[in-house]
Amino acid sequence: MFTPSERILSLKPSGIRSFFALSAGVEGVISLGIGQPNIPTPAKLIEFAAQELKNQNNYYSLNPGTPLLRAKIAEEYNRRFNFDFTSSNVLIGSGACEILFDIFHTFLNPGDEALLPDPTFLVYERQINLAGGKAVFMPSNSDFTIDIEQTKELITSKTKTILLNFPSNPTGAMMTRSELKAIADLAIDHNLIVISDEVYEYTCYDGREHVCVSTLGIEDRTLIVNSFSKSFCVPGWRIGYAVGPEELINPVNTFHSFVTANATTPLQDALASFMGSPEAISFTDSLQSTLQERKDVIVAGLNSLENVHCPPVQGSFYAFADFSSFFGKPMSTSEIATKIFEETKVVLIPGDEFGSAGEGYLRASFGSASVDELKDVISRLKSLQE
Repeated sequence: MFTPSERILSLKPSGIRSFFALSAGVEGVISLGIGQPNIPTPAKLIEFAAQELKNQNNYYSLNPGTPLLRAKIAEEYNRRFNFDFTSSNVLIGSGACEILFDIFHTFLNPGDEALLPDPTFLVYERQINLAGGKAVFMPSNSDFTIDIEQTKELITSKTKTILLNFPSNPTGAMMTRSELKAIADLAIDHNLIVISDEVYEYTCYDGREHVCVSTLGIEDRTLIVNSFSKSFCVPGWRIGYAVGPEELINPVNTFHSFVTANATTPLQDALASFMGSPEAISFTDSLQSTLQERKDVIVAGLNSLENVHCPPVQGSFYAFADFSSFFGKPMSTSEIATKIFEETKVVLIPGDEFGSAGEGYLRASFGSASVDELKDVISRLKSLQE
């Protein structure tokens, strides 16, 4: 008999993927589970990818990514945020999750502490633990922003990094520039590395604007993590990246080179050709508009249910609603989600998958369902209360 390592045996499986597998192939299911947009990939981007393949651009690239894509990303960040980045400030990986994995393994020694929001994307804690670090959850306010004063009390001599993710998965919360500046000041005062996962930067609603954390006077200590999965609707391509000072990027690239030699070469250059084009700009504008409509429908619908409260969704494509009293009796979050699935064929993700602050909440990914499907979800949920 072969026994896996202790790190694998102690690793909690993903509840998101569990519900994804549970619902696969079940007729009539509406899944608001997995976090991917169901909006078609831009046709022009597919054309660029096909052309790269036809041109036999099918071989290894440099470890940090193709020169074309790295230069294009640096150019975009300089244009949008007035940075002075070059290709040397950019690292391309096989999705944002791989980039995050690399970062944690690069900078965390055994026992080092990493601060992260509560609730937060479930991958972060698992990756921190795999790197030998300790995840320390920052308490949240009622609107799921970070409680700065309580966070100050959590910082110790072992604290090494602070991770941010706004717009947030799973809560849809955003933090204002002044709120984020307070966290930036904490990072300066305690010499922390800031890791800012900004993959939902193009999905901000009701006139809100994304704040790039590096613009808050901490460019020298911040790694921006991003990907094309959400912004260009290519989650299956697995192309993510980090942008930051060479002092941080270079050691991450060293680790990355032994994890994945390089991200997929032809797709990197296809994305470089598409970035900044009129089609790309039009697509992200349309994406935001489509998701805004869906957001309005799901938030209003959830709040129309008895004993359910859904806070405002400011960004990302997730609604995070309190279902703790939905069935009128004490039930665990997982039991609530399972009962809803069994009786309505609607997939919602238990909020405690994302941290203890998510107990009683369910996450609904409205990026993965049309307006009509979202309305059907609300109808099915209401049927349980009739």
